[in-house]
Amino acid sequence: MPSRRAGREQALQTLYSIVVGHRDPGDAIDEVVGDHADSEHRVFVKDLVMGTLDFAAQADVIVAPRLEGWTLERLPTIDRLLLQMGTYELR
Repeated sequence: MPSRRAGREQALQTLYSIVVGHRDPGDAIDEVVGDHADSEHRVFVKDLVMGTLDFAAQADVIVAPRLEGWTLERLPTIDRLLLQMGTYELR
């Protein structure tokens, strides 16, 4: 069974594929996770990806006032996705 760390890495790769590549979330998850992952790992990645996408606007509201010298729009995409995913998991 892959670790939760590996699942988070795959979730971040999937989110990047969705946002930058304009991919369908289901297709992106299938591509990144692959067919060899067990169902528990696949569910973890899917829940993290879909939860992050659903919570993104709320995460931005939480994170934006804490950025010093930056705006959300200026953040690199991967940094913004990582902050959204982390905020989602912490909520």
